Amino acid sequence: MKILILGGTSDALEIARRLIKQHEITYSIAGIVRQPNLDCQILSGGFSTQQTENGEKTFTDGTAGLQWYLQQSNCDLLIDATHPYASQISFNAVKATDNNQVTLLRYDRPAWENPIRKQPAGKAVCNDNWIEYDTLEALLDNLKKFRKPFFSIGRSILSATHLRTDSQQWVIRSAGLNDSDLETVSKPGIIHINALGPFHFEEELALFKKLAVDALVTKNSGGQSVSAKLAAAKQLNIPILMLARPEKPAVRYCFSTIDALVEEINNSLVL
Repeated sequence: MKILILGGTSDALEIARRLIKQHEITYSIAGIVRQPNLDCQILSGGFSTQQTENGEKTFTDGTAGLQWYLQQSNCDLLIDATHPYASQISFNAVKATDNNQVTLLRYDRPAWENPIRKQPAGKAVCNDNWIEYDTLEALLDNLKKFRKPFFSIGRSILSATHLRTDSQQWVIRSAGLNDSDLETVSKPGIIHINALGPFHFEEELALFKKLAVDALVTKNSGGQSVSAKLAAAKQLNIPILMLARPEKPAVRYCFSTIDALVEEINNSLVL
């Protein structure tokens, strides 16, 4: 089968590697920070602009570009294995496969669960040091009491750096910043760490201690890539401010394990 994988995650790479021997795989990645090492065709930069025999073709949005690509390439399956917070791409995938012959499958990485602590009476309640917020705005409203928060939510925090109070120093870890972003993180009161994971527990623990951070701001990405930060924050009793996952459109075929998704495809149960 001809399969297009919307990737950019370690899960998507694993799916591609497990399907590549039996199927014709094309792997798409929106960014250019980290290019995958895969023995298949790789598309970088999204679908708003496509290369054709007659030159470059530009579309009004990613949905139209993706729909055009699926038709031109005669894909059988589209796998959405993007990041849990890449909700716009997931919406584009649903729209692009509506009313055509391409079957859409999604892999949803299981989210982390707030650890449970026991009250003296034995009642289970959520950990007080783990607070989840539905929006970044709500999270930032509760950030003012911290002196040195550590941000691990990507570029989205850069547009909010003006909210930093004079008494705060923000630590922002991100990679692939453009010139405008670099100018933002070079301002006084901001420490920028240019690094890509995965990170190990010992490294995170040492970093948090060295910088003396007093709050961790992160996303509920699930998997292993951020669990080291959570474990380090827990050991140091650092509050975790968690940005909740955005809603994604419903799809007929949705999987929470890679094994189940690969088995479904290899057994051709979705066609």
